[in-house]
Amino acid sequence: MTLQDTISTHLVRFVLAAGVSALILAILIILVSSGHSPAERPHILELLSNTVGSGILLFLLLHLTGVVIRAIRYRILLQAAGETRVPSFWHMLLVTGFRNMVVDMLPSRLGELGYVALLNRVYKVSAASCLSSLAIAMIFDFIALAIIVLLTIIGYLIGDSVQGWLWGALIVAVTTAVIGTGTLTTLLPWTAKWMRSIKLQGRPGKLFTSLTELVTRLDNAIKTTRSSGTLGKVLILSLLVRSLKYGSIFLLFMAVAKPSLPAIAEIAHVSIFSAIVGAEIGASLPIPTFMSFGTYEAGGTLVFSLLGISEQQGLLALLGVHIWTQIVDYGLGGCCLVLVILLGRRGNRQNAEADKSNRPVWALGVAAVILIVGGLSLAWQYRANQKLGAISAPSAGKDLRAVESGPASDSINALHQAGVTGFVIWSSNRFGNHDILRMELPGGQISKVTDHPHTETLPRISPDGNRIVFSRSQQPWVSQRNTIAWDVILLDLHSGKEQRLAESATYPFWINSKTVGYLHHGVQVTQHDLSNGETKLAYRSGENNSMPAGAPITSPELNPQTGELVFTAKQSAIGMNTGFWGTALWQNNGQGAGQIRGVLDGCELNWSSDGRWLYQVGHGGRQETMFYRIDPVSLEASPWLDLPGEFSHEYWPKDSNDGRFLVFGASRGEHEHDVADYELFLWPIDSGLENVIRLTFHSGNDNWPDVFIK
Repeated sequence: MTLQDTISTHLVRFVLAAGVSALILAILIILVSSGHSPAERPHILELLSNTVGSGILLFLLLHLTGVVIRAIRYRILLQAAGETRVPSFWHMLLVTGFRNMVVDMLPSRLGELGYVALLNRVYKVSAASCLSSLAIAMIFDFIALAIIVLLTIIGYLIGDSVQGWLWGALIVAVTTAVIGTGTLTTLLPWTAKWMRSIKLQGRPGKLFTSLTELVTRLDNAIKTTRSSGTLGKVLILSLLVRSLKYGSIFLLFMAVAKPSLPAIAEIAHVSIFSAIVGAEIGASLPIPTFMSFGTYEAGGTLVFSLLGISEQQGLLALLGVHIWTQIVDYGLGGCCLVLVILLGRRGNRQNAEADKSNRPVWALGVAAVILIVGGLSLAWQYRANQKLGAISAPSAGKDLRAVESGPASDSINALHQAGVTGFVIWSSNRFGNHDILRMELPGGQISKVTDHPHTETLPRISPDGNRIVFSRSQQPWVSQRNTIAWDVILLDLHSGKEQRLAESATYPFWINSKTVGYLHHGVQVTQHDLSNGETKLAYRSGENNSMPAGAPITSPELNPQTGELVFTAKQSAIGMNTGFWGTALWQNNGQGAGQIRGVLDGCELNWSSDGRWLYQVGHGGRQETMFYRIDPVSLEASPWLDLPGEFSHEYWPKDSNDGRFLVFGASRGEHEHDVADYELFLWPIDSGLENVIRLTFHSGNDNWPDVFIK
């Protein structure tokens, strides 16, 4: 082989390995950050982030030991079948790691055939030997499973009564093993003999003859393995494989459940182990799923429900375990596949023609296509993950009033000179997590309105200044990009009494002193009468309007005088085509239907306090954003405010109850609403920008302010 051929060969392998690696990383991002409903995502992220690290390490150690033993078992079965081209132990280890990755990737466990494909195409092991070793290993896995279930039953009998489902699990395992054994020892020989007796002509005949030869060779390989005297070793190894698998998953389950779901972790260990076995039985069945998601959780959740554990907690625990196991399998399997690609075909190089000196151009082309697809998949998933928001809370930051004592003092003086009396309400993480804070005007004193371990944001002050509504997350941390995992809370500022108005709701707003509205389930706006607790639907995407059904919306606000609704949505859903996000005006005809009019690129379209005009965040400005004032009839937009200083990335405009002031936030260019260092500002509306007053001096995150002027 020439130097040019060597370079070409390694280039193809490198490009192919890079593409496969990118695809695997994209799948891992999907496992962690998406593929779940918005309501589930914060729970799952909490489970994953709180998982005990030592438990993950123990799981990984036992899992790797299981891979080693599984590889030894496959080599024994290949040798027992009479195979002459058995890969070395290290290469068999790579094949086994790859097999663990793809086994659940295709429906009905067709991923098992990845083991056959890799051995046959890369290592030139005969298809009959591949299939026989795979089939016998699968049967012995079920035999081992039956033995483990039986031992679990005995464990129950020693301590307590046996759960009825365990007998069913034992029957399933034994029945599967018996059917598999009967298929290989009786049905397969009969099928081979029957196929040899049939004579077909022409092209179909050639294909049938090839298939007959494969079935015959498979039957011979099975018979050779049965007479090799190795099945006792295979059984012992299968028991070790299953024991290590279930033991490692048990340790991982405890590492997941103890920090976040202590009620589950405290039940009897034999019960937890039985639930894990139930989940594995569900995942082992040839039911069409992707990555076994669904069958795995269904089997385990059923067992937990029989043990008196809530379905939601059982599902969350198993889902967290499943994601961790998939991360390990895909990470390890991806590494094994990359090594197989980079190392190339095993064995000595006696047959130089095995690596053709003139590698076809198409080989490099195929590798390049895989690299492009992998790179694009990874980039797409990374972008999609960024759109889901931060996965953890930001640091609390520090108070900067001492450092910036001059500007802070000037701000207080400016408030006094402006004659401002009232208060500002907003969300801040300066005390450790996002609580609702209050600043008195003009003195600038700051106090906590709420003190709760969960994230609180989007506060809105009632027209009389006595109450607020705000959003509280259903988990300690939920990104504001998630519009589902929140509850809307009503709080009396004088008594401190709270009332939860709605679950799976956010973006609350006041319609009048007795009625609030909020975004419900991410797609509908609900009106809530505080006097009697009655709710009614004000708007739902796709219902009597031109939006697609289920299209998400954000930041809704209803005009109490006209019934017109404003909100933000994807431009494709509201009939605009100038960007991604856009604002819309829905003109209610009084019968729950009306016309949707796209307004402008951007977000956070608001009605003025008197309901006569509109304003919003739009593109442009010194740091990509600025405020626009909008005529509600013509929808003509006019630039309104763009700060000249270092803080010019403006968001969350909200005019005061009397319409004289605008409170808002601005950063130095950072964007993420609940993470970046935003400061709050107050502006006497339509006065010069030199009159803008900076209210906060803190490096933490301050967001979604509202102001009440007395």
